[in-house]
Amino acid sequence: RHNLDDNTDFSNRSNLKRRDSCVQNFSLRYFHIEKKLRSESLLVKLLADGNVQRVALKTLDKLKSVAVAPILSRYLKNTGLRDTAAKTLISMNVSFPELQKWQEEQLKAVQEKIKKNDKQEAATALGSVFTEKSVTLLSSLLTDANQDVVQKTIESFGSIGEYHPGLVQAQAGQLLNLTAHANFNLRRAAIAALGQIISFSGKEQSTDLPKLEKKVHPALHNLLFDSQQDLANRLAALDALGATGRLDYAKEIYDFLNTLEKDKDESLRYRSFLWLGRMVYTPAYDYIENELEKLAKGKAAWRKERDSEQEKVTSGKLEKKDKTWKKEHWEYMLGNALARIKPETTGIQLLNHPLYQVRQGAIRALASRIADGDYDAALIGKIIQAHQNFDPDDLPSPFPYAAFQAIDLALWNLEYTGKKDDVTTLKKIHKNLQPCQIPGQEGAIKERLEWTIERLAENLAFAKNAKMSTK
Repeated sequence: RHNLDDNTDFSNRSNLKRRDSCVQNFSLRYFHIEKKLRSESLLVKLLADGNVQRVALKTLDKLKSVAVAPILSRYLKNTGLRDTAAKTLISMNVSFPELQKWQEEQLKAVQEKIKKNDKQEAATALGSVFTEKSVTLLSSLLTDANQDVVQKTIESFGSIGEYHPGLVQAQAGQLLNLTAHANFNLRRAAIAALGQIISFSGKEQSTDLPKLEKKVHPALHNLLFDSQQDLANRLAALDALGATGRLDYAKEIYDFLNTLEKDKDESLRYRSFLWLGRMVYTPAYDYIENELEKLAKGKAAWRKERDSEQEKVTSGKLEKKDKTWKKEHWEYMLGNALARIKPETTGIQLLNHPLYQVRQGAIRALASRIADGDYDAALIGKIIQAHQNFDPDDLPSPFPYAAFQAIDLALWNLEYTGKKDDVTTLKKIHKNLQPCQIPGQEGAIKERLEWTIERLAENLAFAKNAKMSTK
């Protein structure tokens, strides 16, 4: 649910600052869920803390930030952190003499594991060594009798293929065959790996390997569109295409959505809407908006029916039945998708939506677009302006509180993703704050801005000093 719904617990970032190392470690382990967050400066800070430095390295690995590579290279000389640092760096497509030496050592260690029949561990280790030799060794494990070994091997092919698809193009045929394997875990792993391979997240692009894409993409397309396929296979193919983040595949998902029946294909429809929002596919906006309007009308009718039946139950004329509304996850997802696609307009407008989960989806979306790096402090300024323009005569309204939540979470993200220009923008917003007609909130917004200005400036200064120290 966290992986897909973007409904992340933002308290993780505050927990990172706690003195309790157990809390810090737990929070860091879940930081990779928020792949959109680029919190390098804070994580690099924590590398100096022996209690959490290993987990901080692992989290930086998940975030794949090349900007911190020079800093991380220093840890290749640290015996206790060398392996973790090397795995982090190798996924960034960077090269250091110490890193090449580590890869050679890893290959020797893997060969020893295979000799000792520790094949599952060997397969996992090879996924962190992006060389032709590692691919050759993995190929020998792909036909192993132990299906757990095969699954780990497939996953390692995906890890390598995501950043170096050219290295694994010869194995694409074998992975395609595994999408029809009797074991669902192997099928799902193979489908996911194929999606990673055609995501072209590294230096190689689809134009560099056209034959590979022409071989893999049609297979995923057919798995998705074939109504005779097992639902789990179709969902796996949908996730594989969505996870690539490619807009040409977003169009494919949108076309697929239009083929589905509302009452029959709810799981596929839900996941399609979700990916269209995450991929920020603008052509789907009207379709998603229409879906939310129908959902809101449906809930209004449900409430009317529920209240009518409750009166009859109270009077003893009707037996009590379960009338729980079971579409809240749809409310959140649709609100989130619309706000991600049009954050500056719809995203802010949805903060006043009558449905609570829609507002929550919009709040998270506004914060996540800043975390993505697609929007900056100017978006926060627009939310603050809308809050200041709110007329108290419109109370009761959910807007003031929802807007403050959105401001708060967006500022949290900006503390770790912002640039020098954002500090300037925030200072300007702070200086131009107008009197707020809602008691208490004017001071709260002012204090919240001051906190982020101070933290962001501090983090930027730290990152600058850290980079200078590597020269």
